[in-house]
Order: sequence, then C-alpha cells, then structure tokens
Amino acid sequence: MADHAYTATDTHRNGSTSFPSVAAESPEGIYQFAGLYDALSACAEFCLGMLGQPRFETDGELNAAGSYIDNLADALRSERDLLVGKIQNFEPATAEEADLQYRLLIRFEAEGGDLDFGRLTELLRRGQATIASAS
Repeated sequence: MADHAYTATDTHRNGSTSFPSVAAESPEGIYQFAGLYDALSACAEFCLGMLGQPRFETDGELNAAGSYIDNLADALRSERDLLVGKIQNFEPATAEEADLQYRLLIRFEAEGGDLDFGRLTELLRRGQATIASAS
C-alpha cells in the first residue's frame, strides 16, 4: 500500500479497508486527469455541504458522524492535491492537451483562494508557452 493511502478500520469485521491513493495510480492522458480532478472535487464539496446539516453537530461542534465526514473531505482534498502534482508534471502532446492542463492548474489555484493577479499572469504565460511548443 502506498504511503499516501488512507486505512480505515472496520471494527464489525475486524478487518480493514484501504482508501486508494492517486499516488499509486497512473491516469492515462489529460482527459482522465480532468475526470479524476472533477470527481475528487465534487466528492469533497459534497462532503462539506453535508456538514452544514444539523445532524452532524452536537452543541455547535461536529459529532462523530460529522468528524468522519470532515476527515473524508480532507482525504479527498489531499488526494486532489497529489493529482495536481501529477497534472503539473504531465507532458502534453498537443495544444489541446496543454490548454486543458493549464485550465485545470488555474482552476486549482483559484479554488484555493490564493490566486493573485501575478500568479494568474505567470500561469497564463507558462500555459501559452506550453501550448505553443505542443502545437
């Protein structure tokens, strides 16, 4: 099992299940990267949306179910971070692949809330150069 895998203990069966890590997977092509990025993002956002429900809180604090959902959202976001590292290292064969690669990278930066104008400009320039060299 990869160092980045998450292990959950199942006390009912005295076994364990493994949450697979993207570190051990090798998506083939930018479209698989994009699909996996979208899936991880949607699942993490769904978990966070669920935490807004009163049934996941007790006296204003997360209860055991809420903590589980919060930990699951953290694991999904961590996996998405690992995936972004792979997207950064992806070598596009076409301008279309380079375009999608940099759209994903810009989206990731924007979703993190740390994207300032200077960083956006840097990503756009690198993306433009990558697209030009892949054409």
